[in-house]
Amino acid sequence: KTGFYHIAKSARVSIAMGFLDYQKKICGIGGHFLPSENIKADMKLLREFYDDVVGKFPENQGVVRLSPNSPSSS
Repeated sequence: KTGFYHIAKSARVSIAMGFLDYQKKICGIGGHFLPSENIKADMKLLREFYDDVVGKFPENQGVVRLSPNSPSSS
């Protein structure tokens, strides 16, 4: 879902990348960024950040991606 992205962009506020890594037993905020005009590049940044984070239930984790049906993906 990209609602968080569009809300942050409309409000002109940054998106903070917080995480809880259960495997490494660490948590934190890995930085923040202002949404740009390129949602694909911004989602790539988020995907790369969260690639190494392992949640409490890794079998339920999904990949950060834009849906092919999303109006934002065109």
